[in-house]
Amino acid sequence: MTLSARTTTSSEVRGNSYAAVALVLALAVVLTIPALCFAEPVALPPRLDTAVNAYLRAEYPDAVAIEITSARLPGSFEEYPASRMRVELPRVLRKTGPIAFRLIDAGPDGDRSIGTLWVEAAVLEKALVAKTALKRETKLKEALLVTARVNVRKVNGALMHTWPAGRDIRLKRALREGQPVLSSWVEAVPDVQRGETIHVFGQDHGLEVALAGTAMEEGFIGDIITVRNETSGKRIEVEVTGRRRGEILQGDNG
Repeated sequence: MTLSARTTTSSEVRGNSYAAVALVLALAVVLTIPALCFAEPVALPPRLDTAVNAYLRAEYPDAVAIEITSARLPGSFEEYPASRMRVELPRVLRKTGPIAFRLIDAGPDGDRSIGTLWVEAAVLEKALVAKTALKRETKLKEALLVTARVNVRKVNGALMHTWPAGRDIRLKRALREGQPVLSSWVEAVPDVQRGETIHVFGQDHGLEVALAGTAMEEGFIGDIITVRNETSGKRIEVEVTGRRRGEILQGDNG
């Protein structure tokens, strides 16, 4: 009897301890992550709506549309006159997540903090997105991309808004259909790519030399790369001078 009673009591204590820990963790999440508290989005009062939209327009001059998707007002908001309310703008705008605006009551006895207004917004800009799924190192063409509206608040990086002129580019990572292209996800296509046939020119004792070789590595104009002579099989050092073109370094005629 005594052993059974002790066992039951011990189990209850453990169960209560787990419940207490779970409650503490849940409260910590609610207090530290305001984005999870957006249970019921509310429409902003005109004065606040004007201030928030003006701030977002200034921060995102290229936006074609801005929409406040959810907001959380401080609980004591309605206790203060709207005519005395001032919106304090964020010092630093985070690229993603909720935006915090401090509300100040400019009363006769000085400023008083009302609390924090948390806002989620959709900021749409025109940007390039993948028309279809694309593999890593795909050489991009205009036919592979399409312009679409992208919510920049959901993208952690710089979008590509226009097609880069004067340079071929390729992907540094794979893209899903409809996924925006970030500037950091593309790179210039080398003037000579590994495995390509490169036309090499040079001089040997005053005579012009021209040969074809296979690039053993990639390179841009001005880079020194190794090329295998397709006739002799010898490897030579070549300076890249153009697209699939190079010049034999002096003294190395293949």
